Amino acid sequence: MEYGNLNDLPDINSFRADLKKLDKFNFQGKSHEQIYNIYYDYARLLPTQFGRFSPEKFNQHKYYRVRLNVDRKKEDITLAQTYSYPPATFCYENGRANIVGKSVFYCSNDPNASILECKPKLGDEGFLSVWKGIAKRPIKIGNLLPSNLPPENVWNIMAGDAYKDFKSRIPKRAEDKSEHVLELYEFIAKKFTTEVKPYYLTSMLSWELLYGQLWRDLIIYPSVLWDSKLCNMAFHPNSVNENLRFEKLIKFKVVRMGPEGPEFQLGQKVGVINNTKMEWRKRSDEETNLFKKLK
Repeated sequence: MEYGNLNDLPDINSFRADLKKLDKFNFQGKSHEQIYNIYYDYARLLPTQFGRFSPEKFNQHKYYRVRLNVDRKKEDITLAQTYSYPPATFCYENGRANIVGKSVFYCSNDPNASILECKPKLGDEGFLSVWKGIAKRPIKIGNLLPSNLPPENVWNIMAGDAYKDFKSRIPKRAEDKSEHVLELYEFIAKKFTTEVKPYYLTSMLSWELLYGQLWRDLIIYPSVLWDSKLCNMAFHPNSVNENLRFEKLIKFKVVRMGPEGPEFQLGQKVGVINNTKMEWRKRSDEETNLFKKLK
């Protein structure tokens, strides 16, 4: 647990009532600081769990990010930065993992999640960028996954094991307040799949985890649009600069919206950086199949 005093917690029934009030609280018009204070007024603490990926394990993964309808008059499509995290001045609204004016690198380990989270429409043109891990130190991950992810989610086992470990350690630290901590843990995990725009609470909690004293390289949470069958990630920009490298770029266009989702027309060339220049080579079968798997 971080931030808060267990001695401040009321009896369990009163605490559950406070969490219900927090869940229904109208944050409209409240500043980031006010939302922060209201959260701690009701929740008292922030039970967080984190894991560490060794550099070797982290670097085994690919990380996929999507941008739609890039304005070529305003942005250079030959720069890797165009496909990375946006400048903070362009973060006009809260996202599930960012507050206004703070940038994060939204991505996923699965291209399906990255594409669908952008909510593509018929006629949209997009770029799927692929990023490779180049970490040289352990990567600190903020785990915002519930204990019961769907079995088809590749993070299911990790999430279940992490919850069991968290639950086993709680009595040593929380003693008679263990039930409170577990209730709050599940409350936060659920909030990351149920809160809707403008994401008052989850954006504040994400700021705490990525930009605050708790610091994480990234946070991971379920994809709402995939019914938690896939997961999303959000990296701190400094962690992106240190631990990720642009690998390639695949252009696509949404040509049909079917009952199973969008269908794509792919560009014949794939963009890669050679020295400082973006070069375009023929698309491989592996890259083509990446899109055939999208459902």
